[in-house]
Parts: sequence; C-alpha cells; structure tokens
Amino acid sequence: MPRLAGLRKSRADIDLTLLASLEVADLNSTADLALRYGSGPYPDLIAEPLTVDRFAPVVSPRLGIRRPSDLRSATLLHFDWHRRDARNPTWRRWLKTAGINDVDARAGVRFSDETHAIQATVAGAGVALHSLVLVADELSQGTLVAPFGPELEGFSLHLVRSRDRPLTEPVEAVRHWLKSEFDAAR
Repeated sequence: MPRLAGLRKSRADIDLTLLASLEVADLNSTADLALRYGSGPYPDLIAEPLTVDRFAPVVSPRLGIRRPSDLRSATLLHFDWHRRDARNPTWRRWLKTAGINDVDARAGVRFSDETHAIQATVAGAGVALHSLVLVADELSQGTLVAPFGPELEGFSLHLVRSRDRPLTEPVEAVRHWLKSEFDAAR
C-alpha cells in the first residue's frame, strides 16, 4: 500500500478498486488480478510467483530487545492465522527452530488482523513474528528492527489471473507495476 502512490502518479488514468478479503475473488467477473498467498497450485489460473515470504522477530527499537534471551521478559505478539497449517510461521515454530525452550509460545497478545499486529509492534507493545515483506518499509525507516534470527520461510505470494480473460492494457500496466515492485524489493 505505501507504494500505491507511485502507480497513481505514473498512471492516473487507471482507476483501481482494491478488495482485501479472505474470500477467493472471481477472476472471470469480479476482479482482473489477485494476489494469492499459499503454496498453490492454482488450477485454471495463470500464476506468477512474486516472492517467498520470510518471517523473523520484529520489534520497536525503543524496547531494546537485542538477543533471543530478551524474549523471556518480552510480550509476544501473535497473529492468528485463518488457515490451519503446520507451516504457518508461529512463535511455537520459531522458538523450536531457534532452540529456545524456556519461553511460553502461547503467552502474550493475539490479533486477528495482521495490520493491527504490525501497528502494535510499531507502538512498542511487544515483539512479533512478522512478514519481512509486509514490514519492509518500517524496517528501512528504522521504526522496526529485526534484531536476530532465524528467519522462517512462509508461503509464496503469487499474482494470478484468469486464463479465459484477455489482458487489457491498463491491467497489463498494473501487472507490470506489481512485478517490478517485488523485483525491486529483492
């Protein structure tokens, strides 16, 4: 979202409707393009991989968390995944990967909305496992830091569209812009 102004500046002639939903958009009538987060495959769709998500502990620098041992006294912030999957990047999975067994992976504050969890992390409410893609701007601006690893691999983000719907020039321009934004972030 922070980069959307760049598209509007270069292509003010394109009117966008952005729909954020857990429901799958109908790409034959409702939407021209969609972002799908998962492992695929996406039958009957043209799917272009954009990135593989990575997750790491992220915190406001004001909290002074610098080492994994600092998690013992920190508030853990959790995002509740809507889809149950053993590969979800959760604190339990991260702590096991990091070899830390004296931190309660269930304790802390839970959020049903990922943007609320990010806002709470920026505000200094605790340390969270966040998508490094979603908090890239906050990390580059220094409002958040990722003080230590390991990183967990998340799912892939794909740009998908219908095989049965031809690309119009404006839709192709948005497709190209999205791909270039992800390429630039690598």
